[in-house]
Amino acid sequence: MKIVDSAVTFTIAAIFLCLGSGAAFAGMYAYIPNTGSNSIAVVDFDTDEIAAEIAVEDSPQAVAVTSDGQYVFVANSNSGTVSVIQTSHISTSQDDVICTVNIGGELGGMALDRDNKALWVVSSSTNKAAKLDLSDMDNIQTTTISVGDNPRGVAVFRDGETVFVTNADDDTVTVISNGGASTIDVGDSPGGIVAGRYNDYVYVANEGDGAISVIDGEELEVVKTITVGSGPCALALASWGSYLYAANQADGTVSIINAVTFSVLEEGVAVGSSPSGLSVPLNGSDAYVTDSTDNTLSIVDLDGNVTTMDNAYLNTSNIVDLNGPMGLGCFIGGDAPDAPDDLTVSNVGETSFKITWNDNSNTEDGFKLEIKQEAQDEAEYKIWALIDESEESYWVTGLNDGITYNVRLAAYTEGADSGFSTSASASTDESEDDDDDDSNNDCFIGSLFH
Repeated sequence: MKIVDSAVTFTIAAIFLCLGSGAAFAGMYAYIPNTGSNSIAVVDFDTDEIAAEIAVEDSPQAVAVTSDGQYVFVANSNSGTVSVIQTSHISTSQDDVICTVNIGGELGGMALDRDNKALWVVSSSTNKAAKLDLSDMDNIQTTTISVGDNPRGVAVFRDGETVFVTNADDDTVTVISNGGASTIDVGDSPGGIVAGRYNDYVYVANEGDGAISVIDGEELEVVKTITVGSGPCALALASWGSYLYAANQADGTVSIINAVTFSVLEEGVAVGSSPSGLSVPLNGSDAYVTDSTDNTLSIVDLDGNVTTMDNAYLNTSNIVDLNGPMGLGCFIGGDAPDAPDDLTVSNVGETSFKITWNDNSNTEDGFKLEIKQEAQDEAEYKIWALIDESEESYWVTGLNDGITYNVRLAAYTEGADSGFSTSASASTDESEDDDDDDSNNDCFIGSLFH
């Protein structure tokens, strides 16, 4: 049984209206890998200008930004290394690149887990996937596992443990779980891949046949194939996982798909000669598309409207041109708001309770409330509601009686999340109508996003 709070639906609908394409870019940045100059161009969306250049190693192609915006990881394809950038050091006297991790081979895509505890990167020439343990940023440890032939992309499932790797020459996806690996057959030459944060789907771009394979991440099987443009190479989810963008490199377009119904909303939005990188802000709705031939950055909204920025527009300070920009993975990040604290629970009833907290920031767009049953693992936390930035209390309704719940809260902006507050817990009252059979207490309490 899944219980959805109707009040939550209203809250989220209201917040979507505030997060349209006209939203301000406060504290949001693009970290664009320049393959032609072996550097990262940092675009500041407050000014729509390239604000800094960071030297990395040979042929940077993929980027991953932590959800709090503190670290940027860059896969240098020809060097076989990962550069680690601390964003607070940019434009200061401190070193931007705080360390370089040797992986080996020619590197492809990379992805972080949802809690920024691990980074995965694939090596296409060694047919391996490497896991970087980020628990100690001063001593990053690496382990590897063999995958298929010519791995190109990687995504981490919402449980933080299951990893999906596309193998371009095998036409398969390797699933890494519990120390072992299995494979799923997909389309021709799979490359780009993204996993839903709020549903069970994993989306795979098959460059060879112009289609997206949709994998059920729990059942580990393909449940849908979606035809898009020619040569889809990169994917990104938007609007809390409701929509999917696909960059079609061979025909210079972007496709826009409903990620839940799998219907194609816009088949071919023209963006340039060769769209090669695609990213959506963590909590945003617009896609940012790099073009390695035209040396441009385009912004595409869900209605298919396009704004394209070239070097004449972006590089007015003569810092660095976009030069063969790529952008596999997530290259958009932002300044995280301060985390809320003093989260407390009161007014506990059979199916509801009230939470209150202290708001420590004045820059957030709102708050994310996550809930799990106390007996569940940390990975089972799921988003229950998005709460307006002006609130410091919220009624959680639609719960089951006689169950202990853990709740936690984070502040968010379009480009970043704060850390979570310390969790709080409460046990809902037992219903007087219940008999001795409490089997309902074991049922899954669904979130709006599941």
